[in-house]
Amino acid sequence: MTIPALERWYDYVKTKDRAVLWDALHPDTVFESPVVHTPQHGREITFKYLSSAVKVLGRPGFSFVGEWRSETGAVVDVEASRAIRQAEVGAARTMIERTEQRS
Repeated sequence: MTIPALERWYDYVKTKDRAVLWDALHPDTVFESPVVHTPQHGREITFKYLSSAVKVLGRPGFSFVGEWRSETGAVVDVEASRAIRQAEVGAARTMIERTEQRS
């Protein structure tokens, strides 16, 4: 099944042309993410989340590893490299140590 908006998403990821992303989003689109705890309604807020996500997830160290499609939408799965995950663990340990030192 082809989802034109999803194909345009991949075009945006490659080109970083913000007009491509804007045109891909329906005015009544709903953005859902495990990072954002409530559905976000509308093109403007979805555009902000997705364009920001590509700034982070489009860098080296992240890769698109899967996608799921339905009649009404799609999910794109992004995974961090081992080096990124190890850096996150190190940063978390540092925060915990600093918090413990303050106690």
